[in-house]
Amino acid sequence: MDLGAGFVFLDREHWHRGPLLTLPVLIHPNEYFGLEFRPSVGDVAGDNFEEYDVSVYVSYRLAAMRLGYRWLYGVEEKFSGTEFGLPLRF
Repeated sequence: MDLGAGFVFLDREHWHRGPLLTLPVLIHPNEYFGLEFRPSVGDVAGDNFEEYDVSVYVSYRLAAMRLGYRWLYGVEEKFSGTEFGLPLRF
C-alpha cells in the first residue's frame, strides 16, 4: 500500500486542474507479475470525482505491460472502460 498526491488536468471547454489523492494497493508476488488496485479522489473546478483502476501488470527487466479496467464517477457523468499501458521502469 502506498500514498500518492498530485494534480489532475481536465479539458472541458477550457483546461482545468485540481488536487488528486490516491491510495494504491500493489500486490507483486514476484518481479514479473502483479495486481494493482488504485482508488483515487480529486476535485476539478469545484466538482469532486472518484476513480477506480484495477489492472494486471506483467514485466520483464525495464519494460512492462499493463491491462486493466477503469471507472470514473463525476458529479453528473460516469465513464468506464478498458485500459492498456506500456510503462517503463528506470
